Amino acid sequence: MPEPRCMPPASTDPSENGGDAVSAATSADKLPKPLPDINTPEGAIEVLKLAAKGREDVLPLVRKLFDPENPGGKDLIEWYGNSYAHARNELIKSAAGTSLAFQEGLRRKIDAVRDELAGSNPTPLERILCERVALCWFDANETDRRYIDQTDISFKTAEFRENRRDRAHKRFLAACKALAAVRRMTVPALQINVAKRQVNQQLISPSPA
Repeated sequence: MPEPRCMPPASTDPSENGGDAVSAATSADKLPKPLPDINTPEGAIEVLKLAAKGREDVLPLVRKLFDPENPGGKDLIEWYGNSYAHARNELIKSAAGTSLAFQEGLRRKIDAVRDELAGSNPTPLERILCERVALCWFDANETDRRYIDQTDISFKTAEFRENRRDRAHKRFLAACKALAAVRRMTVPALQINVAKRQVNQQLISPSPA
């Protein structure tokens, strides 16, 4: 009887062909890697990179980094959480495109409008409203600029720009009114009762001789 062309291996024990080594390496790859040390600049940067990718296992470390009591925590909050700066930058990019000089000029001008409105000692609410007015001021002017450029556009696009222009103008006026209203509330009231003052004066006036 002829033998089969392919004979089964004499042994199927994985330990005899390096199976243990492969299994150990595979198990090691599956073990979670240690998280970076946030007490070093490199480790903190790596944690922020992992957080940007949505790694939920680094969330406790991210919260420690953003703790105001932690050195650099307030700077991180300002960098990541300043919604005024994020909105300003997106508006600037939309208007200036890739021109870095144009972007820098607009950034400084918007901030200057905000600071001029806020003055030297604004309340927290005044500061927020001054930021809002500055953003709306720029947006209203930018929509005016885009509305003027009507070259080679459809009627529908022109109508959209006109409506957006009107809404931007209304938002700007609403922000200005809100700021003015808040400032009126912070001014101390001064009331003079003229009639009562006159009566008192009459009561203490000396009688004619």
